[in-house]
Amino acid sequence: MTEIINVVNQKHWYKSWWGVLLIFILLIFSSLFTASIFYVVAQINEIRNNPQINSVAGGQVFQNTEGTDNYFLGSSQPKITIVEFADFSCDHSKRSYPVIRNIVLKYNDRVKFIFRDYPYISEGSLDLAQAARCAGLQGLFWPMHDKLYQNQDVTEKKDIAGLAVAAGVNREKFLLCMENKQTLPAVRKNMADAEQFGVSGTPTWFVNGHKIAGDLPMETWEKIIEQLSK
Repeated sequence: MTEIINVVNQKHWYKSWWGVLLIFILLIFSSLFTASIFYVVAQINEIRNNPQINSVAGGQVFQNTEGTDNYFLGSSQPKITIVEFADFSCDHSKRSYPVIRNIVLKYNDRVKFIFRDYPYISEGSLDLAQAARCAGLQGLFWPMHDKLYQNQDVTEKKDIAGLAVAAGVNREKFLLCMENKQTLPAVRKNMADAEQFGVSGTPTWFVNGHKIAGDLPMETWEKIIEQLSK
């Protein structure tokens, strides 16, 4: 009879105070374990979605990414230099241009942004790169830069000239520059450097020499700037 009572008591151990306590502790550990899994997954996703976490923290640092005779915005004595290789025909480059412009405006005391050409998508891309630089010879690179992105469907030379005039250039000087391919050597130099740095698509960025590829959102750029400003 005593043995039967002991068996019954063993079956209902969870009704005892220590059984309830044990269950409570197990539930706490289970909750913490589940929460830790969600946290790890979230961290992995953040790393995957924010390549700068790995890129600006280590890895190869490329030298002389700024090049020469390229147009820039921002500080002339920057703490952070952002070099972009871009194609005016590229949708990703188009999405990036207002974002990087906002970054330069927000951090203009510490950021320098340099635009470099990598017109690889089509033959028309080469004309667009030269057009921006021909406008640049008249001091209007950035207005033309914006016009080309805002009117990305424009590819014919006569229409490109119309955009240049809208940006404020002297039409005759612009057409002469384009006809003589006056800015082609500078574009070719940027393309050669891009190949040397292993650029395979646009936009590709070099942030203080650290290479990052892709169209990055504003919050990602802010993390990069804050990380490098420490």
